[in-house]
Amino acid sequence: MESEFIKDLFSGVSHLIKPHWEIDHICYRTNSLEEYEEVKSRYDSLGELLIESPIGGRPIATFELNKAIKSLHGYTKLVEVPAPKTGKITESGYEHIEVVIDNTFEELIKKDPNISWDDRALKKSLNPELEAQFGKVNIKFHYHALDCIIALEKKQVALAFIKELSSFSDYSPLVSGTIPLGIDIKSSDLDVLMVTNDFDQLAAKINIEFPAAKIQIRENNLVANFTYQNLPIEIYAEEKHPLRQKAHRHLRVENRIIKLLGKDFKQRIIQHKMDGLKTEPAFGKELNLKNSYDDLLEMYFLSDHELLERIRV
Repeated sequence: MESEFIKDLFSGVSHLIKPHWEIDHICYRTNSLEEYEEVKSRYDSLGELLIESPIGGRPIATFELNKAIKSLHGYTKLVEVPAPKTGKITESGYEHIEVVIDNTFEELIKKDPNISWDDRALKKSLNPELEAQFGKVNIKFHYHALDCIIALEKKQVALAFIKELSSFSDYSPLVSGTIPLGIDIKSSDLDVLMVTNDFDQLAAKINIEFPAAKIQIRENNLVANFTYQNLPIEIYAEEKHPLRQKAHRHLRVENRIIKLLGKDFKQRIIQHKMDGLKTEPAFGKELNLKNSYDDLLEMYFLSDHELLERIRV
């Protein structure tokens, strides 16, 4: 059923979605708490419950399917099942897909100005979204995949720090690194990417907000390191938007590879990191890459189908 829903939706909106963009998950709406429990039970038999938490006054469950749903460009394994909000009438069934993009929201709106965009959720602190409706179904566009957000939600100190970044909105902060990938180890830091053409101005602001930060300004970037409630933090800034920075592209392609190759592969990456390897070399070791940093960037623009052919191990 999920594959037919995605197929039908894609027939009208495939021009909006680039081959390397990830269809992160699909959403199945329920019209009552009783149906919510029934649908949860059904997906319990088809996969694993990753998280169930109250959001907006009602529970939302996210499942990882044992068998991926195949779409035009790739594979989707996550299904989100929200209970209905109190007093709101909803129609049962698949309602929307969520897509991880590497254009800014502003660029997406400018590219297709005739679409009726809903930008009310752009101010969310953790994973802002831009929404568009096509008939009875919606597409929500994000900068991060849902499993990355779930990994962050499991680290309360990381969430607390992300809220501290609200005053840095002019610098388009974007969380990166191993924590969103769920492959962090005890020594891992939380990476935050920013964009600026005035490193001195950003350094001054970091000094005000985080006085203990050690800041290095180089010719083309700024790096600031400090701790927040015992969590190591690294802020990295350059003149490129974070979506186009190498660190974010590494995160995106690595996350897709982990999902394509599964939990055993993920555990091997974690073990390599515990043995002292950095993230990209750990992927390089498992995938037999000649130059892990460059090869991963080169794979970034492949569709899931192309990527899977490239990385079969």
